[in-house]
Amino acid sequence: MMAAGIKAVFFDLDDTLVRTHDIDRAATRSGAQIAAAGSGSSIEIIEHNFRLLLAAEPFPPDDSPLSLAQWRASLWQRAIGDEQAPSD
Repeated sequence: MMAAGIKAVFFDLDDTLVRTHDIDRAATRSGAQIAAAGSGSSIEIIEHNFRLLLAAEPFPPDDSPLSLAQWRASLWQRAIGDEQAPSD
């Protein structure tokens, strides 16, 4: 059932209408800070690792039993566990 007056819904996934890139960066930085405090690893390395992992594998494989939230949590775990930053 459509709500009265709503004619369309826009999804902005590429910063066209609303610049969300800066918000994503701040959220990733905050996550890396929390992870670094708990692991003793470098904020910069965790953040870099997570960004590379997310860019390479943003969604779980089709045959994965993991939800998207579980998948992203596994990316954080991998980013924290990698002491060396993966190559670009």
